[in-house]
Amino acid sequence: MLCESFSTYTLSARITPHSTRANPLPVIINSLIAVLLGVAVFYVNQTDKAPFSTLTTETTVNAPIADVWAAIANLDSWKEWNRYEAFTGFNVSAHGPVPENQSGYIEFSLRGDGKYLTYPLTLDSVSHDSHFIQWTANVPVLLFARHSLKLDQVSETETRVTDVEHFWRLAAVLKLAGAENSLNQGMLAGLKSFVEEKSATPIPAVEEVVQQPESDASAQDLPVAQAESEPAL
Repeated sequence: MLCESFSTYTLSARITPHSTRANPLPVIINSLIAVLLGVAVFYVNQTDKAPFSTLTTETTVNAPIADVWAAIANLDSWKEWNRYEAFTGFNVSAHGPVPENQSGYIEFSLRGDGKYLTYPLTLDSVSHDSHFIQWTANVPVLLFARHSLKLDQVSETETRVTDVEHFWRLAAVLKLAGAENSLNQGMLAGLKSFVEEKSATPIPAVEEVVQQPESDASAQDLPVAQAESEPAL
C-alpha cells in the first residue's frame, strides 16, 4: 500500500509541469506606453502656454467702422454673412456693457454648406469701445481654440478687420486644426460683402444740362429796325 502510494506520487510529480515564471517584458512595455500617453495628454492639454498653431487673417472693408461693428456685434445677424459660424444663447446688447465669460453654443459648418454641428462655447469678451470680440471653444483633450476679431479705423470710410485664432491640444498637434485659414478667409469675405452692400451710398442722378448754341452777338446787339434797314451785300 505504501509502495503503491509512493509510486503514484512519483509518477504525478514527473508528469506535472514545473511552474513557469511570467515574462515581465509585456507588462513593462504596456506600463511604459500608458505613462507616455498620460504625459502626452497632460502636455497637449495645457492651455496656459504658447499655442501650437496661430492663424491671422486680415481684410479691409470699405465702410465706416460703426457699420462693420454693427454687423459683428449683432450675433443674430451672423448667419446672414457667415456661412461657417453662428452663435446661440448669448446676451449681447447693442451698446451697453456685455457680461464676460458667457456660456452658450456655436453652430459650426466646416464646409459652409449649411450643415452645422453644435458645440459649447464661451463668449470671453465683447467691447463696443475697442471694437473687439473674443470667444473660446473647449473640447477636452481634443481641441482648445481661442478666436477674436478686432477692428481698426483706417479712414472714415475704411475699416481693417483682424481675425486671430489660436489652437491648442491634440487636434492642433496633429494639424487637424489650425493648419490653413481658408475658413477664416471665407468668413471675412462674407463680412466684407455684407457690410459694403448695406452701407453703400446711392450715387445721386446727374441731371443732363442741354446748352443752347450761342447766337451771333452782333446780330443780337443790333436793334431790329437797324438790322432790317441795312442793305444786303
